[in-house]
Amino acid sequence: MRTPLVSTQSQTVTFGLESPSRWIHFIILAALLALVPIAGPAQAPESSDERPRLENPSLALVFDPRDGSLAAVTNRLTGERHDVAAQAFLLYTDQGEISPATAPLAATASIENGIRFTYRHPSAAIELDYRLHPEHHFVEKIIRLKNESDEPILIQEIIAERFRFTPAFAEVYAHDDGTDWRCPINVFLRTRKGGLFTGVENPYFEMIVPGAWQATRLDLRFAPRWILHPGETFEAEPSFLGAYRNEGIYFFKELQPFAYMSNQQIIMDWGEVWAMQEFLRDIMPPKELPYPDYYMRANAVNYFTNLGRARGTEEKPFGKDREWWPPHSHAPWEPAMTEAGKHYIDMLKKQGNIDSIDWGTIWLGHAGWLRESPDEYLERLGTDWDIEPNPHWLELIRYGQQQGFGVGIMDEGGARDYLKYEDHWKVKDKSGKPIQGVAQLEGYMGRNCWANPEFANWWVDIVSKTIDEYDVPIWGTDAGSIWWVPFDPPLECYDPDHGHPVGECAYYAWRNIMNASAELVRRHPDCVLRNAGGMHRGYPWVLRDWIEYHGYLDPVAQGEGGTVNDNIRFQGWHARNLRFIPGYKSGGGLRTDDPYGMAYGAFTHMTHSDHGEAEMVPPVGVTDPAEQQRHVDFFRKWAQWADDNVQFMRVRRDILGEPRTSKLDGSAHCIGDRGFLFVFNPGRRARAAEIPINHWIGLTEGDAFTISYIYPDDGGPVGVYQRDERLLIPVPSHEVVALSIQPADAEGSSPDARPDVSGLPVDKAFHDAADVRERFGDDIRLPPSARPADED
Repeated sequence: MRTPLVSTQSQTVTFGLESPSRWIHFIILAALLALVPIAGPAQAPESSDERPRLENPSLALVFDPRDGSLAAVTNRLTGERHDVAAQAFLLYTDQGEISPATAPLAATASIENGIRFTYRHPSAAIELDYRLHPEHHFVEKIIRLKNESDEPILIQEIIAERFRFTPAFAEVYAHDDGTDWRCPINVFLRTRKGGLFTGVENPYFEMIVPGAWQATRLDLRFAPRWILHPGETFEAEPSFLGAYRNEGIYFFKELQPFAYMSNQQIIMDWGEVWAMQEFLRDIMPPKELPYPDYYMRANAVNYFTNLGRARGTEEKPFGKDREWWPPHSHAPWEPAMTEAGKHYIDMLKKQGNIDSIDWGTIWLGHAGWLRESPDEYLERLGTDWDIEPNPHWLELIRYGQQQGFGVGIMDEGGARDYLKYEDHWKVKDKSGKPIQGVAQLEGYMGRNCWANPEFANWWVDIVSKTIDEYDVPIWGTDAGSIWWVPFDPPLECYDPDHGHPVGECAYYAWRNIMNASAELVRRHPDCVLRNAGGMHRGYPWVLRDWIEYHGYLDPVAQGEGGTVNDNIRFQGWHARNLRFIPGYKSGGGLRTDDPYGMAYGAFTHMTHSDHGEAEMVPPVGVTDPAEQQRHVDFFRKWAQWADDNVQFMRVRRDILGEPRTSKLDGSAHCIGDRGFLFVFNPGRRARAAEIPINHWIGLTEGDAFTISYIYPDDGGPVGVYQRDERLLIPVPSHEVVALSIQPADAEGSSPDARPDVSGLPVDKAFHDAADVRERFGDDIRLPPSARPADED
């Protein structure tokens, strides 16, 4: 596992130049930038070898020995070099500008996988680290400032990067997450061969670039408004600069209408997408899960929901006559729920392959989701949080632990109205009065101030205490505290005693959430965190210490004729390819209740991640014993398959385009010279997939490959394919096809038996420029690699 490059106590940087509800501004300010000074090109020493440098197979970086600024960068993937005139760092503070002009370079030293420049200022010591891992295609830059004066320093704004490139790039594309909020992700500096990507590892940075398409100049900045007390150190989140190579195939959206999704077209070279996905995987590697192999938890919420739907009907689940079912799935625990829960545990024990159970209630069985607890029990607890468990809940989870199941516990982060009648941690308005909670469904959102470190530290302590006491392997936070779609209350607080500047304080909330997450992981290495809702605008950066994100909307049927599982693939496609969230930061699982068959639902979830939740198997509505056993046998088989192949589920490349009900979609899971393909057909007619057998699907080694069915014809041959050949595979309507890829000389290689796809419409796994123009018209603007020079 990769060692973090940044202290978990230094999750800093924010954007607060305007209203906190505006999360990124792409500003074209050529005239204004012309007025902003920047250091001229550095003069190289007599021997260029004397200049400090970092290099690996992807990047070569040269630095100015006078001030530590970047002087040249070479993309070794394309062979392109750019001379750079850069600002090493620039901080605007209440004590004036801090930069190499006011804080001269004092020392240069090698550090592990990097170089450190140290500067001296009358009030502060500054360190600037560049880190380039031998196997990474990007460099990270970390600014660190220690206050050595007797007075606080207010860090108002940080210029993380100020570049001037020669030659200019063909195009600069500021990439956001593809939603209506345009949350910042990164900036692509494009050439015809590939280019560089850059940004800051936070959701607040602002980009300034001169010119709509070409740029020699680029600024990245953010405004932390951070109060640095004497003796304290501020460490900014890293900025990054990476290299990529174009592939000549293009990502685009189908522009399907969906809540929160922007209808603005985004076209990227898949080389750009894969470079950013690899970058996120490197800075957020997979967490060690509390159970080996493919970690599977059961979701009792859906179990109780299904029981609730059956209430009042003549047909009782499992042939029972008792009224087990609660009024809703998230509720304070009652004796009937304990009885039903024990029956559920017994079924899961028989079903097998389940590690833990999420019960869906809040805080030890005392409340429903965002609902006031009975008699305001939770709301009236003091800061000592001397909480007694609901005895009916405790009886159930102890029974489950005796049967070998871990217990999953949930809370609502900052959304619950903790300490309801105490004002000292509440968000305050300009008059000093607590701001009222925000109505949500049948409940409320509390308004304790997450920008206040005292509250954040207290929350960590009460969660930590509960994890210890009940041996919790997975903690879920639902509704989060900030960035919760569809509600996004202003992150402003005017309490002068909260430890943040009065007014806009989004950065402080951000840092406290990041530090709280890291601290829980540090204290409890055997417990993982999952985000069951909220924090959406912090993606992907907020997920560093979490194993699971939450979609912008709970899944619904995907368009006309589509299913919930089609929508799960649709939302996952957006998360991976627009927000670049690693697949293992998602929640997969196994379910056998899709209307298109057991495999359609199970493979949708299983290919989503390296862990997840299982619906009840067999589903509640399946009452025939033979059919029940068929569901159980299918689940056991593929749960074991997921255990055996979990490493392939951690790598995924989407193929065949954005999931939609009119054409195929799918995924490739390949490592080296082997892997798997999954292709889904949500449509009403059979279609064929055309898939290149090469590095585009992740096959980086080998020249010949044996391809076989693993579903529906287990082990049946497809054929032997040479590298760069095109696989054509038919997929029936409302079905999924799964294939294995192995080296052709591996044991069990099959004879050539290529399937017949004559008469079927063919969907390509990837599209070149001609395909995109045919799809959207000749006026569509493509990246520079697909444009004649006179278009720029």
